[in-house]
Amino acid sequence: GYANSASLKSTSLNEMIPGRTEQIKFVEKYKPKVITLTLGANNIDFSGKLRPCILLPTTCDSATSELSSLAGQIQGQYDELKSLYKALYEASGKKAKIYVLGYPLLISDAEPANCGLNTVSLDLTERKMIVEATSYLNTVIEHAANAAGVKYIDISAALDGGRLCDEGQEYVTGAAFNGSNNEIQETFHPNDFGHIKIAQKLEEKVGNQSLMTYDICADTSVAD
Repeated sequence: GYANSASLKSTSLNEMIPGRTEQIKFVEKYKPKVITLTLGANNIDFSGKLRPCILLPTTCDSATSELSSLAGQIQGQYDELKSLYKALYEASGKKAKIYVLGYPLLISDAEPANCGLNTVSLDLTERKMIVEATSYLNTVIEHAANAAGVKYIDISAALDGGRLCDEGQEYVTGAAFNGSNNEIQETFHPNDFGHIKIAQKLEEKVGNQSLMTYDICADTSVAD
């Protein structure tokens, strides 16, 4: 709706301002040698599905009556993700090394648990749903990455020991629905320490090599 939308988009590309144009446009313009990305949870509005689970005193529908629907939505991401990975490779001039990271498990479903107030009213059924949904989404992401010929990196265990309901809970921001908008957006997301742990897991998975030199396809084959 902006009269100067074309100018805003052009400026965003030239000055690296996010949020004004599709990120793939930056790939087309700058032809990066390495791309890392994580994608999928927002596409199924996972955070929107979690909110009633966290806030309502009863077990939420996403963990009960809508569980099969959630699984179907996750499975439905396969074709879109595969197409995007291929489009990114094409946009890079077929030169970028693309690393697709899965999602870390943000919460423990083990008992006994040490959740405290960080998860408000989440019960064990809801915690198991979060773990299972994340694991299934990672499986779909991995299959899509393999089919597109890009490198999948499993970081599901990156936050172990510091997840919500773990003893320490140091790596993940708990429920912050009474705070500012920025704080609300951080709910159930890795904090600074969590992002460090994710980076360390990525380094571990590539044998502490540079992402530019790591051989993402050692046998030179690419799935079709």
